Amino acid sequence: LDILFQNPGLDMIHKCNTTHFIYTAVWFSEMPFQTSIQEQWYWSYTADVVLIAAGYNAPSLGSSGSGIYLGRKGQALYNMTEIRKSFMIHADVPKTLTSF
Repeated sequence: LDILFQNPGLDMIHKCNTTHFIYTAVWFSEMPFQTSIQEQWYWSYTADVVLIAAGYNAPSLGSSGSGIYLGRKGQALYNMTEIRKSFMIHADVPKTLTSF
């Protein structure tokens, strides 16, 4: 899954009716408008799908940011830290966005 491009993510939504995505990445943030959590939330919101995103955490390299996003319902939880450490985020994720 690449959230910067139409394929394959948006095609999976439209052709396969996929509503939940798990996304892992080593994202290098580009200020001011292309940080990992901005892009993750934007993609989830625009497509109105659940996105569980796990980002590699190396702030000194400009890489950080993980989150659980619920489409147009908002963010369940996200974290972008300046400290290199491991962390876990968890939240209740609805089976369908209409049931939430």
